[in-house]
Amino acid sequence: MQTQAAAQLPGLLAHQAVDADYVGQPFQKGHLYSRNHNTNDVQVHATYTLTKAAPQRGADNKAWYHHMESKIIEYIDAACEDREAFIVTGVVPGNNYMHILAPGSKGRVNIPGYFWSAFCCEEAGNPGTFTSGGYTMQMGVGAQNADVHDVGNLNNLLTGYYNLPAGQNVRLFGQQAGCS
Repeated sequence: MQTQAAAQLPGLLAHQAVDADYVGQPFQKGHLYSRNHNTNDVQVHATYTLTKAAPQRGADNKAWYHHMESKIIEYIDAACEDREAFIVTGVVPGNNYMHILAPGSKGRVNIPGYFWSAFCCEEAGNPGTFTSGGYTMQMGVGAQNADVHDVGNLNNLLTGYYNLPAGQNVRLFGQQAGCS
């Protein structure tokens, strides 16, 4: 992991949002992977990288935390063996981009239409049995609750959201029984 100043690779600005992109914007760097899902400072620090963030309006950022991130933590603490789980997160690209004034920036930073997250874990006290769940939240429609899904339904939703060709389907946890 490097600071942004140390990672000035050729073409970085063509493919990656940087801190300057958020200056003067009504967006925050919304975590794709919550800092609260970690157990040490190095892991927490890694969640603040720009590759693990996407633009969110303030109300959406707060709602995502309260209606998704905190719920996953509660579920994992209560239901997962050793309070450990596999967590995957992502966004569905939206139709709008941040209006950045820097030269060559137009259309570079997409504003997600949805944030999503899913988890899978071995059930506490039931070795070899897995449980899972997922969440989606539409962005830009004001503070709201996250929609709760079983992972099979979330796989189907994401397949549609990403407009995948027939026969190509999202499988967040592969074929793991209880997680698909």
